[in-house]
Amino acid sequence: MKTPLIVIFLLVILNTAFSQTLEQKWGRMLEKAENYEPYKVIKKTELADFWKSTKDSIQRYQKELKTERGLIVSQKSEIGVLKAQTVELTNKLSQNETDKNSVSFLGIKANKFAYLSTLCLLLVIALVGIGLLYYLYANSNAIAVQKVSAYQMLSKEFDEYKYSKIEMERKLRRELQTQVNKLEELKKGNG
Repeated sequence: MKTPLIVIFLLVILNTAFSQTLEQKWGRMLEKAENYEPYKVIKKTELADFWKSTKDSIQRYQKELKTERGLIVSQKSEIGVLKAQTVELTNKLSQNETDKNSVSFLGIKANKFAYLSTLCLLLVIALVGIGLLYYLYANSNAIAVQKVSAYQMLSKEFDEYKYSKIEMERKLRRELQTQVNKLEELKKGNG
């Protein structure tokens, strides 16, 4: 961007310098011109020199103008390239912003906030589920412990009852055997 400003500045200075040179030559030529009645007479050689200087100046200006036009064309193409790069960089920047603000999960792009919100919600649901399962387990375990305790107590009572019945049955058998033995003795003694 500095180069065109420098070139324009130089052109203005050169233009001013060349303009002054031509004006100075014209002024000198008019001063040196001789008068012939109401006319000024200018020597042909001075007119030829002035015309040559004018032509040279015009050619220089044309060359400079051509150079400047070429510079302008190259700068326009450079501006076009820079604009294209700017558009490309803007697109990349917006893509990076989109990528920065999104997460890819199982091939699905999602907004980070939505993804984190969903993840937190699933985590809370999982924790509530775990808490519920723990409560159900603890409740079932307490009931199971109670039932096992009741079973053991009932089993112990049943064993005691069975033992007492077996003891009673033995006792009754002994008594029956004693009675049978007594009856046989009575039969042998009577017989």
